[in-house]
Amino acid sequence: MSIRTGVPADTFRAWERRYGVPKPHRTQDSHRLYSERDVAAINWLKEQTDSGIAIRQAAALLKASVEKPPVTSLQIESPEEASSLLLTALVGLDTPRAERLLEACIARFGVETTCISVIQPMLYRIGIHWAEGTVPVSVEHFSSYFIRTRLAALIDLHQREEGELGPVVTACAPGEQHEIGLLMLNLFLLRRGVRVIHLGADLPLGELVEVAVRMRPRVICLSASTQENARSLVESVREIEKMDGALPHMSCGGYAFRTYPELRAQVEDLWLGSDALQAADAICSLLADTGDELDL
Repeated sequence: MSIRTGVPADTFRAWERRYGVPKPHRTQDSHRLYSERDVAAINWLKEQTDSGIAIRQAAALLKASVEKPPVTSLQIESPEEASSLLLTALVGLDTPRAERLLEACIARFGVETTCISVIQPMLYRIGIHWAEGTVPVSVEHFSSYFIRTRLAALIDLHQREEGELGPVVTACAPGEQHEIGLLMLNLFLLRRGVRVIHLGADLPLGELVEVAVRMRPRVICLSASTQENARSLVESVREIEKMDGALPHMSCGGYAFRTYPELRAQVEDLWLGSDALQAADAICSLLADTGDELDL
């Protein structure tokens, strides 16, 4: 088994004791008999830990999908191919296939590449199809819900470990309902050891200020996808900057600022980048530069 998987026997036996995977059959004299499914499980866990995912988190993901075919059974050559396959599965409302595709992508490409190069372009294409009337709104809602719940599950796994940096507060601008981009950002930050407080969609300015005073975050990141909500976001940020006393570093991002240069020009000093990965890197740089936590 060690030769087939490249994982030392002591390692995968420790995984078995601590996390319940793999689950080899035991003979009457207590010898372990590993199936092909066990081999696939060990290989998958090795891929996850090699990509930086903690073994506890990887084992939890594997156990949650234990009734599905092994994720390594899907051979995907590129993120572009995976994005098209995922689009087809979601347009067909095929949840089991979409789940297997997403798991295979994470195993093959890692979390960040799956989010940026598989999920993000897939959602963009579904949005275009919906705007053109070639897919119904039910498909757009189904796809968004599917991705949102899967990102939330990954976030939950990473939130069980206390980060050493931050905290960072994330929220959608007043009136903004689209938070998938922020969920990706939260996941990337958590994977970098940053504590995140996510306040969700359509957050009123007053409540954002209240949380800022109470939690004393190092950075506040706001997101907007439409022109109207982006303008509201800019107004909110500038109002917060007028407050007396030391303040968190304000930052912003989202589809609206990527699409409309005139809006981005208004927040050039606060702009985090064109996607969640760039934003996560920028925030980590800010945290490294700001020193001790701010006093509000």
